[in-house]
Amino acid sequence: MADRSALKAAQRVIGEVLIPEAREAQAQLPAMDESLPIALELAYTALAMKAAFQQPAMFIARRYAARMGLDPDQVEAFALRRLQEELAKSDG
Repeated sequence: MADRSALKAAQRVIGEVLIPEAREAQAQLPAMDESLPIALELAYTALAMKAAFQQPAMFIARRYAARMGLDPDQVEAFALRRLQEELAKSDG
């Protein structure tokens, strides 16, 4: 049951904080620089999925990042770090 509540907490933080944050950043960037916020939104969406779907969704996010010239490891690590930061805020 703890895994389910952890997933729900992660989904809430991703939906309420992280995806809007990525979209806000995207709106402020010139069209050529939109790839990072989009890559982050894809990574956040993958992290919000149930375990059975996370790996294929993260594969898509990582592939997009690589095609846009971004480091997929850095994008995924940043997304995980931001999720952990926001979850820590909501817990404390």
